[in-house]
Amino acid sequence: MPLTIKNQVFTTTLPDVDGNIMITCLTNPELSFTVNLGNNALNAEAIQHFDRIMLSSTTSEYRYEQARNPGPLLIENHIGSMKFTNVRYSFGIYWSNEANSDKVVVKDILGNKLLEKTGLSIGSQALRDFFLEYFPLRIRINTSSMNDQYNAIMTATTHHHAEIIRQTSISEIRTRTGMIPEIIQKVNAIIRQIRDEYHIDVSALEQHVARTRNQHEEVEEVPPPYSPQIIEEKPPPYHQSFA
Repeated sequence: MPLTIKNQVFTTTLPDVDGNIMITCLTNPELSFTVNLGNNALNAEAIQHFDRIMLSSTTSEYRYEQARNPGPLLIENHIGSMKFTNVRYSFGIYWSNEANSDKVVVKDILGNKLLEKTGLSIGSQALRDFFLEYFPLRIRINTSSMNDQYNAIMTATTHHHAEIIRQTSISEIRTRTGMIPEIIQKVNAIIRQIRDEYHIDVSALEQHVARTRNQHEEVEEVPPPYSPQIIEEKPPPYHQSFA
């Protein structure tokens, strides 16, 4: 994950000797840091969340984005942040302007906090000086595959609109009558929100979903009559996409 931030190059590496998440600065070792949440149980949980995000992609060429708006940092009294996300989940590291007040937050696409640890001190004074020198640094590393993006949309849609979807009939779906126009509007609103936040390519995602469905239809096998054999369909492979 070579990641150039201003004049420095960062990369994720294997966990340190204590099993903590480690981000290495290749150009200045003083800017390297580990994420230690204070006890083994929390560190193990953090590693699981972090690995799930980083292993979403089959390539190390992740999409790097830097937000220009300092508002979120100023509101929380932060001097910088680094967020790793596969859209479905996000692992955020936030450096505070106050000593021993850094934090780590893991959220899902619905905004639920899966893990939060405050009162941390992450990295060296040199790293803090780096964030202050180039303020505002709000960095996001997006590792999402097309499947991640699709599943995130489906999760949000199910969470917010499952009840209204269950009330529709097959006839309404085929004719796009009844509640279907309203459902389509609601789903499109979710897609726009996720598209705007994570800058996903909706057209490419639609093509990927259609292509995956066609592949499933082509390879579908019908078992012989009265056969007790159950053919389990494997999930589609992950594909890397950069919107």
